[in-house]
Amino acid sequence: MILFLNFRLKRIFQKNDAQALDQLLKAGLNPDYCFQGTELIFHTLENDEFFEILIRYQPNLDVSIPNKSYTPLIAAIKKNRTKTALRLIKLGCDTRLVSFAGLEPLIYALEMKEPDVAGALLDKEESIEYLKGVLEFSKKHRFSEESLKQVEERIAKLQSEKRGKSD
Repeated sequence: MILFLNFRLKRIFQKNDAQALDQLLKAGLNPDYCFQGTELIFHTLENDEFFEILIRYQPNLDVSIPNKSYTPLIAAIKKNRTKTALRLIKLGCDTRLVSFAGLEPLIYALEMKEPDVAGALLDKEESIEYLKGVLEFSKKHRFSEESLKQVEERIAKLQSEKRGKSD
């Protein structure tokens, strides 16, 4: 049964058959199904139509396979799927959940030069200490000046807001 299901999913994704994916999910396929042992359905999505179909079946937005896969958010960032990443953030995924490599989505967004995603993640972040750590990591790994500037601007804004509250 599992081999058949893996084969069927592979064909659906190869043919870009969104209707067939919807039918499988309606028939009871778990939206968090582990595809080919290392990927979740989320990781194989290559178009927005598939994403919207999957979301209707309420998958776990933070699911990953320990030591094997990324969260859906990190997978979207690494594949430069900006629209998907922004939608996951808006839907409430955990933006601090680390990958099996121990890195947060913000690090991946900065590294992959995804300014819109990095901006959305920075807007949700309230911890100046965390952001200082991200900035230090980004400098150490020679991320782009644009990425560094985004983090520095968020830190400055939070520090300014903090000073305004204490006045």
